[in-house]
Amino acid sequence: MKLKLILLLAFVLFSPSLFNYFSHDDFFILRLAKINSIADFFTFFNLFFAPERLGSYRPLTTQVYFLVSHLFNLSPLPLHIIAYLVFFADIYLVYFLTKLLIRSENGSLLSTFLYATSATHFAHLYWPALFQELGLIFFFLLSTIFFLKNKFVFSFFALIGGLMSKETAIVIPIILGLTIIYERSWSKIKFLIPNILLVAAFLFIHIVFYGLPPGEVYKLDFSPKIFNTLMWYALWSFNLPELFVDFIGPGISLNPNLLNFYGKETIAIVALFLITISLGFFALLRQKRVNLNVVIFCAGWFLATLTPIIFLPWHKFTYGLGVPLVGLTIFLGLLFSKLTKLTNKTTRVILSIFCLVWFLTSVATLYLTYKTHWIITGAKVAKRVQKYFHNYQGQQKIVFYDNPEDKVLPWSPANEVKINLSNQDFFEVYYPEKYKVYYLPQLPENPDPETTYIPARQFLGY
Repeated sequence: MKLKLILLLAFVLFSPSLFNYFSHDDFFILRLAKINSIADFFTFFNLFFAPERLGSYRPLTTQVYFLVSHLFNLSPLPLHIIAYLVFFADIYLVYFLTKLLIRSENGSLLSTFLYATSATHFAHLYWPALFQELGLIFFFLLSTIFFLKNKFVFSFFALIGGLMSKETAIVIPIILGLTIIYERSWSKIKFLIPNILLVAAFLFIHIVFYGLPPGEVYKLDFSPKIFNTLMWYALWSFNLPELFVDFIGPGISLNPNLLNFYGKETIAIVALFLITISLGFFALLRQKRVNLNVVIFCAGWFLATLTPIIFLPWHKFTYGLGVPLVGLTIFLGLLFSKLTKLTNKTTRVILSIFCLVWFLTSVATLYLTYKTHWIITGAKVAKRVQKYFHNYQGQQKIVFYDNPEDKVLPWSPANEVKINLSNQDFFEVYYPEKYKVYYLPQLPENPDPETTYIPARQFLGY
């Protein structure tokens, strides 16, 4: 019953995501997911073929997942429903894994509550393109649980599912190794070898046929910047908003615009965050004996699962915490379930306050994120464009352009529309081979009579 209440609470917290529209990469993946035959479907799983512009192998959580939308007239709702079902499965697996590790019902429920209500799940549920994270979490946890239960074949197949969901599943063998150390079950090492060989083969094939991600944002950086990146992931784990990284620079220098634009929200969130941290330290001091084995496992889980993304300082986002957060919440669950030298009533009060503060921090962060995040604004832009072209009767050549008054804006409306529609992808999804679309910073001096010119700013909502 308590677990069902946690699932219900998580649903209520994130339920507005059910109505969020497509944006950005969604349109690109919708193009890739379109098939004309069964043979096209099986090409999704060809490990030796990199689809157009897709430098990754994620068939289960990209092409197969988005194919569902094609079966429902390109509606995003079925995708959101599937995302929720997998999210609920992830929550249950967190509960099951925590119970296996710490053998405490109260600690497992607390860990599950903290994980289920974390603001870091915002992008997982609002943006269909990030279903890959939910799929990764599912197979990651499943592989670990099966390994702990000595079901090594099932664990191996779950690893395969993880690798077909997102490449960062390559760290699953490291976590399986951590479980061996945690349990001191050295005889399991031989069952780890097939997993390591599979990951090694996958990495080799991926590098040869897919290469490394292009672009400056994916440039690996092994400098001390990794500590700054690690700090942000740690802070975000406690429900601080992602946008803080844009206003707080090196040396903790604060951009005053954070308080100018979002002062009330920022003050409330920071105050709640400090209470959360204070209660965490209090719980730590109330431990009769710290279980070093659990600390090593949880810290190892958090750091190891961040390894694939910690060296990308220009590409850090809260959605990357889907798997690492499991390690933190397991530790917190154990920490607050082992309070000593306190009466039962006092323990319940402290635990209730901690859960309430965690939840309120998440609510405040989700509120601020909903108001400001590009996933929301991008979906609104795309929906306006979709409505505009529903009854469109103009030319086949289309130009989105900026008006002279748009120059006061810090960005180009035409470029914003281009990014949110993934350039031509939106039109190739809804109107294949019908329109040729361009995005210009201004209206040409001699407009082409066979071209429809559309001011882009009208789709931005201001």
